[in-house]
Amino acid sequence: MYEEVPIGRRGLGEHRLHVGDEVIAQLRTLAAPLQGARLLNLSLTPFGTVVSDLLHSVVPLLRDLGLDADWQVVHASGQFGSFSTLIYEALCGRHVDWTSGHAEDWLRFSRATAKPFDSHYDFVLLHDPQLVGIPAALPNLEARASHWVWHCHLDLRNARPEIWESVLPSLKAFDLCVFSDRYFGPPCMEGVPALVIPPCIDPTTARNIELPELTIRQLLGQHGIDLDRPLLVQAGPLDSAFNPFGAIDVYRQTKASRGDIQLALVDTMAGDSMEACSRFERVARHAGNDPDIHILVSQRDDAQLLVNAAQQAATVVLQRSVPAGFALPVWEAQWKGRPVVVGAAGGLPSQIVDGATGYLAGHNSGFVQAILDLVDNRERGDRLGRAGHQLVRERHLLTRFVADVLRLLRALRAAPSMRPETLRPPASAAPPVPAPPVEAGSPGRSR
Repeated sequence: MYEEVPIGRRGLGEHRLHVGDEVIAQLRTLAAPLQGARLLNLSLTPFGTVVSDLLHSVVPLLRDLGLDADWQVVHASGQFGSFSTLIYEALCGRHVDWTSGHAEDWLRFSRATAKPFDSHYDFVLLHDPQLVGIPAALPNLEARASHWVWHCHLDLRNARPEIWESVLPSLKAFDLCVFSDRYFGPPCMEGVPALVIPPCIDPTTARNIELPELTIRQLLGQHGIDLDRPLLVQAGPLDSAFNPFGAIDVYRQTKASRGDIQLALVDTMAGDSMEACSRFERVARHAGNDPDIHILVSQRDDAQLLVNAAQQAATVVLQRSVPAGFALPVWEAQWKGRPVVVGAAGGLPSQIVDGATGYLAGHNSGFVQAILDLVDNRERGDRLGRAGHQLVRERHLLTRFVADVLRLLRALRAAPSMRPETLRPPASAAPPVPAPPVEAGSPGRSR
C-alpha cells in the first residue's frame, strides 16, 4: 500500500544564482539542529499534481540540508478509490453525493492504511486530504509518537459541511495543520492548531528556467503560433473550474478591437482518461475553427518546456478562475517577467498587487480593457512584469518555502505541545508591497 518515490539528486547550489549565497547560508543554519531528522512526506500520487511537483523539488533540498527525508505514496485503489475524488471536490466546495457508505469506506481505508505504517519517523507530513484519517487510526502508541502535520494545499472556506464533519474528528490527532493562506481555513477547526506557509515555485525546473528565444520559437512555431503577433496565454487544466471557456470569450471580445491577437491554452494533461479527453473536446468545440486559438495539450517529456515557452512568449498571461486556493501559473508568469490579468476567484486577488504587478478583473469587460491596455502599452506591461518578478523572488521561491518548513520542524521538536491559537504567517513572510499610484489611463483599479 506504501510505495517509495524515487528522488533525483539535486542541491542548493542550483538555487544560488536566483537567491544568492546569504540565503543558502541561512538555510544551512536553520537546518543544523535537524541533522539526521527522519521526515516522511505522504501523498496519493507521484506525478501530475501541484503536490507531486512540489515534493520532487523539496525533498532533494531537505536531503542536501542533512535531513533523512523520504516521500511515499499511498495507493487508494479498488474499493477505496470511489471516495477519493469526492473528498477532494467537496473540500473545494463542489456538491457531491456523499453517503454514510462513503464515510465508512473512508474510515476503513484509514484503518487499512494505518496498519502497515512504518513508525520510525520523527515527523510525518500528509499532503492530501484523503489521508488525514491515518494518524487517528494508528494501532500503536509508538507510531503516534511521531509529530504529525497535515499540509493542506486547498482553500477550505467553502468546504461542504457533510464532508468536513467526516474529516474534522481526525484532525485532533495532528500536532498542526498548515494552510497556504491565513484565509483558507474552514469555518470551524475546533481548536486544532494551524499556521500558514505560502506556496512557491521552483525556478530551476524545466517549467521555469530561462529558455533561449530560438527554443521558444521552435516549440511554439510547430503549433502554428506567430511570435510576431500579440499572444494571450492561460496555462492550466482544461477543467471548467479554471474557466478556459471564459478565456476564449475574453479573447474573442478582445479580437474585435485587435484582430492580430492570438490565444494559447496550455495543459500538461496528467492522464489520458475519458474525462480528460472529454474536457479537451468540450473546450475545442467552444473554440470552433478559429486558427488563432491554440489548445496545446501534451504528456510528453517536453510538456513543462511547452508551458514555459508559452508563458515566456506571452504578451499577457491570463488566469480566469481557480477552483480553490492559488494558481501557480500566475507566479510562474510573474517570475518570467510577464504581465498578468486575473479573475476574482479563490486566492487569485492576493497573487498580484492590482496596478503594480498585474491587473485584477471581475468580469469579461474588465479583462478586455486590461488586455488592450497591456497590448497597446508594452512598456507598462514590462514594468508590471519586472515588479511581479521581484515580488516572486522575495516571497514565492522554493528556498523560502524550505526555510518555512525547517522553522516548522524546529518548533515542533523544541515544543512538542505547540498549540498556536490562530492562523498566522511564518516568520519569513514579507510585508505587503504597497501599490504605486495608477497611471492616468491605466485600467488598474477601475474594474
